[in-house]
Order: sequence, then structure tokens, then C-alpha cells
Amino acid sequence: MPKRRHRRRTLKRVKESGVLIRTKEVIGGQVMNPSIEAALLALKEKALEATRQGDSEFYRHYLAEGAIAVGPFGILDKEGIVAQMASGSTRFRSSKIEDTRVMALSSQSGLVTYKATFETSNEGGAKVSSMFVTTVYAQIDGVWQGVFYQQTPLQK
Repeated sequence: MPKRRHRRRTLKRVKESGVLIRTKEVIGGQVMNPSIEAALLALKEKALEATRQGDSEFYRHYLAEGAIAVGPFGILDKEGIVAQMASGSTRFRSSKIEDTRVMALSSQSGLVTYKATFETSNEGGAKVSSMFVTTVYAQIDGVWQGVFYQQTPLQK
């Protein structure tokens, strides 16, 4: 009985935060550890902050060697992603993240998906863009790393 109460409290905190997390996932007959989802959410937040700051060195370590990104910018490999971060073209002034969902795919992989609205500015003025974003993570040599990233712009 105490485990059930604990699960309800955890689920209540998750619901209050506005983040949907599958707290119990059965894969291959094993119950997934909710700490996977927490780790992936923390990585998402760090990646957003690194993008906001233009921190290309973060991305050099955050991304797996074979990582790719797909979006309006084209298809980029890890070096292309790091170069794009270093260029400053991906920085944004503010962001609004909604409808975040996390799913463990296995004990060593998972994904985070959400709707993002970014406000950017450059010589041309301010621009607001909304998109769906998905990042797939894998645990490689005990470290969680981004392996795939996709942006899908929303219709205006």
C-alpha cells in the first residue's frame, strides 16, 4: 500500500508541473525506471540553455558521434550542429515550451518531444517561430547523449 501512495504523489507532482511522464513503462517484461525520464528532461533543459547562450562546447559533448539533426535548416551531422551553435544563428531571446512528453524506449534510450515557440532577433528585427521538436537520446558508455533531433515548423 505505501508504494501506491508514493506513486500517486509522484504522479500528482508531475501533473502539476505540466509535464506528462510515463512513470511506469513495461519493456521486455521489465518496469522502466522513472529516473530515465527525469534525466532526459534535465538534458532537454540544459540543451535549451546552451542554445540560448550559443554554447557550442556543450553540444560537442552532448551529442553522440553519429548524431544528426533535421529541420528547416536541412540535415546536419554533429560537426554541422556544433558549427551552427558556434555561429550564433540559433540563439533566441525567449522560449515557451508546451506539451512536453517523455518516453523511455528501452533501458538505454528514450525521447523527449514538445511544442516550442522561440523569439529570435537579428539585424532584421524580431521573429517568432513555433515548432514541434523531438530529440532521441541513447545511453552510450553510461552517458546520455543526443542521437537524433528534428524540428517540424507549425503552419501559420
